[in-house]
Amino acid sequence: MKLTTLLVMTLFVLCCSFASAQSFGFLSTEGGEYCDYEYIYDWDGGIWAGDHILTVGCGYPYNGTQVGATTSLTSATNPLGFAIKGVAMADNIFDAIYEEFTGYNALYITQVPEKKQVCDSDDPHPDKYGWEAWFGVSSEIFAYNYGCLTSSIPGKNAVATRGTSFGKDAARQLKK
Repeated sequence: MKLTTLLVMTLFVLCCSFASAQSFGFLSTEGGEYCDYEYIYDWDGGIWAGDHILTVGCGYPYNGTQVGATTSLTSATNPLGFAIKGVAMADNIFDAIYEEFTGYNALYITQVPEKKQVCDSDDPHPDKYGWEAWFGVSSEIFAYNYGCLTSSIPGKNAVATRGTSFGKDAARQLKK
């Protein structure tokens, strides 16, 4: 009886610890869904952890690891011109794809809770955007991307029509 009680209590604690976990797919402002998505959870009162899933929809051998904190940007403070309140996550997505240390960095900022609105090329309003990403190397930001979030997950309940959210066709080159 004691072993059964301990097992039930352990399972209860584990289930509760993942109660705030969320998965988001990335939609393009030009239409279509990217093959990557993120699985994030509130680790402890505003500190977040997660995985940038590349194995399921994109076919890469590894996923990226994410760690971050709750954040908020207004349309005035965000260089992209729209407000976003959620979590900013450092992401080693480039190391996961190239299977070695690259020195490239990514920062994904995700709206939490998810905005359930859909972007499309006919209606790309900034009030619908729910994610943005910044890519850098050697103290320089070289590209960015942004779009809407979706609860559909590539490779599970959706089919991706685009590559990754940071690929050459996705990321917008920074103009100085």
